[in-house]
Amino acid sequence: MLTLFLTLTLAVLASANSKIEIRELRNACDISAGVLLDSERWVVANDENQLLYIYKPNNSSPMDSVNLSDHFAQGRKRGEVDLEATARINDTIFWIGSHSTNKRGRYRSARHALAATWWDSHQLIPVGQVYRDLAKDLAVLDSAIFGNNLLLNIEGLAHDAEGELLLGFREPMVQDQALVVKLSNPQQCLQGEKAQLQTPILLDLGGQAIRSLEYDAQRQVFWIIGGPSSKANTTPLTGPKFSLWQWNGASEVAPQRLNLDLADLNPEALFVNENTLVIISDDGSLPIVGVECKKLPTYAQKARYFLWEIPGSDKINSKIKDDSVATEP
Repeated sequence: MLTLFLTLTLAVLASANSKIEIRELRNACDISAGVLLDSERWVVANDENQLLYIYKPNNSSPMDSVNLSDHFAQGRKRGEVDLEATARINDTIFWIGSHSTNKRGRYRSARHALAATWWDSHQLIPVGQVYRDLAKDLAVLDSAIFGNNLLLNIEGLAHDAEGELLLGFREPMVQDQALVVKLSNPQQCLQGEKAQLQTPILLDLGGQAIRSLEYDAQRQVFWIIGGPSSKANTTPLTGPKFSLWQWNGASEVAPQRLNLDLADLNPEALFVNENTLVIISDDGSLPIVGVECKKLPTYAQKARYFLWEIPGSDKINSKIKDDSVATEP
């Protein structure tokens, strides 16, 4: 009953427009992934390198950074992983490369990577092996959809209530519908075991692809940033360029678009902090004094983000509290 209540409540709230307050993070602009560490810290990834930046809320400058280049290489030649998404299961934080080609359409092996760090309450420590065979596994799962690994682009990653991972795809799409695939054994992949993938799920995002994906354990729903695919759609997109969606995780239930104005942001990272969604824009191509942000020195780079208070959180919290109180018949 709790899951049904939360889903219906959010469905009603989906039509409520909300204003946003734009803030800034400094020292990075190509931010493509982020996750909450604790109530005082979060960590984000830059898709132009393998640097992670740790921030405190309301502090625009990073308090620390972690370079994962050696961990992703693990004895191989270093290359741009194109980090695009992250998800946390307990204290293990997974990071995934896009698995895409470069801008010239050329295969880049460094981008075929799923790796992890461990958060010990003080620092991020690289753990386990780097799993590099997801493209092959996806082709075996469904060759009609994933047979051409030059068309892959993974930009969403989220855990679920069972401790599994969901992969969200910017590419490919199937008849203008977005794709999600569940990875059942992410922890074992870090030990070199073969990935166990489940049947692809098609999501109708109005022609949008998945640009970020996050599970909200409190409300038992997924939040999705939908946006343009890197390829042309077979039918024209309607509505805004980017949208925020809410999905209950059931394959037979369509996600619902929320009427949230994302202005001119290029949102590619989102995560939940209690009753707030943190949504971060990838501003690498944003001009600053006539120069693309990504081409500026690190100290001059910045990315926009905003905090969105989830409507109805007080009602949902009250319902959770009421349901948690055991009563005698």
